Amino acid sequence: MKRLLLITCSFFSLTTFSQKVFFTSPQTFDASTLNVFYASVCQQGNLVLFNAPDYRLYAFDKKSGTEKWNQYLKWKSNQAPFIVSNRIWVKMGDHVVQLDAATGEKQKDLVFASVETEPVAKNGLLYFTGIYDGGCLFAYEPQKDTIVWKRFIAHGTSQTPYYLKDKIVANVEGNRWLEFNYSGKTKDARCEVEEGQFLSESPCAKEFYALTHDGNPITGKLAKELSVDGNTIQDYVTTSRNTFLINNEQLTVLGNKLKKTVAVDLLSLSDSLVEFNTDSLSHPDESLTKILKADDTHVWIAFYHHLLIYNHAQKKLERLINLSTWEPHQIVADNNNLWIISRKDGRLYGVSI
Repeated sequence: MKRLLLITCSFFSLTTFSQKVFFTSPQTFDASTLNVFYASVCQQGNLVLFNAPDYRLYAFDKKSGTEKWNQYLKWKSNQAPFIVSNRIWVKMGDHVVQLDAATGEKQKDLVFASVETEPVAKNGLLYFTGIYDGGCLFAYEPQKDTIVWKRFIAHGTSQTPYYLKDKIVANVEGNRWLEFNYSGKTKDARCEVEEGQFLSESPCAKEFYALTHDGNPITGKLAKELSVDGNTIQDYVTTSRNTFLINNEQLTVLGNKLKKTVAVDLLSLSDSLVEFNTDSLSHPDESLTKILKADDTHVWIAFYHHLLIYNHAQKKLERLINLSTWEPHQIVADNNNLWIISRKDGRLYGVSI
């Protein structure tokens, strides 16, 4: 097994912008590979998966830093693999395959051309959206490797459904959503459409942008206010008590019943953000904006080549961490660590915050 490349000096990690780099993937990539750039990362338990720009999937042990295995995928993507019951679902060429998480060996070919959203286990089945005979919402039996049912939802596959106690609320195109039971039928038989019609034409399809943590639809004036272009919400995350949204350069936090508890311009939080010069960056026009994680008091945001740790309970910025050394392409938060794919060199880094 290959040993990961550790940046160390007398067993102490290198500190960059006061952060400790504890992991650097050993792969190097040439200019042609970096010019057409796609890569993704995910983690679960003691496993980190790096879908690298060289069309390979690498699995690393978090504790030891060893490379456990790698698998040639013939595919590189900004969509990370899914870890499903200690198995890995990832696109290989023109379809999805299932790999053994421990060895990376291919266990079987799945029928799906792609899996678009995180599979959710319920009632012994897996529910997710993907591509097979068009864009569909699926109920899949993993033990028998069979599709129990599917509903055609066209481009709605890009939106993660809401899996509630007794229903699934799935996007069926644009900002139109429809309720299904866990048998794949619309909640009301009168909501079904005739053959040849799209489900977005159902009289029961409701128009909203997203559901909040307490189940309220974001619609109307609020939806326009929180959207990037009057049509799309840039990024949002829910906890049990709040909904966090980013549109352009503003963070909005909603409490129960759509009550705004925070509305703040992210650039206004620090002069360092306003004054940050991108001229020295290798890709100055590319900047990741994403909510990495949130809880009852804090939200972690990747913004303008920085990490913002914002205390939304006290409405103040607690930490601002410059990440421009890596020019992040993707970031996954893992407790107090970050897994960062660098747009500069294509490598995966582990950074302790």
